[in-house]
Amino acid sequence: MRINIDVDCVVADFVGQVMSLVGRPEARHEATEWDWWKKYSTKERIIVDEAMRGREFWQNLPLIEDATEGINFLRENKHDITWITAPYKMCPVWVDARYKWLETHFQRSAREEPIIYTKYKHLVPATAMIDDRALWIDEWEAAQDNKGLGYLFKTELNCNLNREMVVWKDIMQMRFFQFEEFKPTKYT
Repeated sequence: MRINIDVDCVVADFVGQVMSLVGRPEARHEATEWDWWKKYSTKERIIVDEAMRGREFWQNLPLIEDATEGINFLRENKHDITWITAPYKMCPVWVDARYKWLETHFQRSAREEPIIYTKYKHLVPATAMIDDRALWIDEWEAAQDNKGLGYLFKTELNCNLNREMVVWKDIMQMRFFQFEEFKPTKYT
């Protein structure tokens, strides 16, 4: 089964990286909407904006809890992974940094897992998609004629939504991901 997997906030801890930059690693609860750091002081916003323009920010993102185990679980169950990630245009070396990050943490080229750099995720067909942005899940499911199953990954950025969400431990418990030939409903 082909599974599209987002990177930021699904396997890479973007929120944690930003919080660490401004010296607030314990303040994850502040990140309840997209671009939350734009509410920071001018000094903090400058720190974040400058860091996000550089390779080090993107290459040194920490892992999301259980991401390694989750990806290994999908691989062990013979799923084909496509990494699908929206580029950060303000960083001229972002694509290279993202490639190296995926290599460092998931050795994706050894498995010949493609990386697709686009914000138009709905154009990439698959059986399932795991992303942290509800809009992209909705667009992707609609583009699959509702035949693909989208899983909204739970993060601080979407915790205020009234929707079913998953984390890696949930994914590893779902029968849907355990047997390639098993094709049940979405949350079994």
